[in-house]
Amino acid sequence: MRCPECDTSLPTGSRFCTACGDPVSPEAADETDRRLARANLNRVRGEWAAAAEECAAVLRGEPENARARALLGEIYEGQDRLEDAQHWYRAALEADADSETNRQRLARVSARLRASRRQRDTALPGTVGPPPLFREALQRIIVTVGAIVFAILLVARLLGSQAPRSPARTPLPSSARYAAPTPMTVAETQLLSLLTAQLGPTTEGQVRALFLDGGRERATLSLALEPREWTHSGEPAARLAVAREAYRAAYHLHRLTPALQQFTVRVTGALPNSGDESALLFTANLSSAGLVVEPDRITAEELADSMRNPWWNPRLAP
Repeated sequence: MRCPECDTSLPTGSRFCTACGDPVSPEAADETDRRLARANLNRVRGEWAAAAEECAAVLRGEPENARARALLGEIYEGQDRLEDAQHWYRAALEADADSETNRQRLARVSARLRASRRQRDTALPGTVGPPPLFREALQRIIVTVGAIVFAILLVARLLGSQAPRSPARTPLPSSARYAAPTPMTVAETQLLSLLTAQLGPTTEGQVRALFLDGGRERATLSLALEPREWTHSGEPAARLAVAREAYRAAYHLHRLTPALQQFTVRVTGALPNSGDESALLFTANLSSAGLVVEPDRITAEELADSMRNPWWNPRLAP
C-alpha cells in the first residue's frame, strides 16, 4: 500500500505513514478524531493532564498533526502557561501554515506574554526600599564581607601558585561543559516523551534530558547509553556506535519539531574496558541541514561530516 499524501510505500495494514505521519486508513482517522474530541472535552472540564495525554497519544502516531498541536496550545493557555502555549501554537502553524485561527491564537498569547513582561519590569522602580539606617548598615556589612572574601581568595591563590601543577588535560569545548541540571518546562517534558516514543526500542540508550533555547530554534539533548558489547570492543567501533546514537536522537527530534535548526548532543555511558559507566563520552553540534540520512543507513564518513566541533573522551579519541 502507498500513502495517499506523499506516495511513500508502506507495509500492508499500516495505519499511519512513516514519512509524513498522515493516517492511511479510515480506522486511524476515526481514532484520531475520537482522541481529539476527548481531549477537547477534558480541556473544557479543566482536566488538563487527561487532555494533554490524549493529544500526546495522537502526536505519537501523527507527529505533524496540526489539530493536536493547536489543542495543546489551548490546554496550556487555559492554565496560563503562556510560553508553553506559544510554543505549541507555533508548532501548529509549522504543520498548517494557512490556519488563520492558529495565527490569531499565537498573536493573542504573544501579546499576553509581552504585557506580562512589561508589567513585571515596570513594577520594579516603584518598589519601596529599606529605611536609610538599615541600608547604611547593610552596605557596611557587604563591604566587610567582601573584604574578607577577597583576602581568602588572595591567600588561596598564593598557596595554589606554590603547589605542583597537575598534567594537562584534554580541554572540553563549550558544548561539552554541562551546567547543573535544571527542571524541564512542560513543553520540554512533553517533547521528551514524544521523542522517547519515537525512538522506541531501536536506540541503545535513553534521552535523559531535553532543553530548548535560542528562541526555541536550538535544542540540547543529554543521552545516556546502556552498557553493550561495544563497550568491550576496540575504539573505532565504540566511536561509531556512540556517534550513531547521538545522530539518531537529533534526527528523530528534528522530525518531531522541524522548526529546530541547531542541536547539541551530550552522550554519557561506559568507557571501553573500564568500570566507569557514566563518563562523558562524546559531545557535538549538529544542524538540521545535516540530518538527512536515516540513522541506520548513514555511513561513518557521513556521520563525521554531519557533526561540528566534536569532542571525544581521551579514552575514545582518534
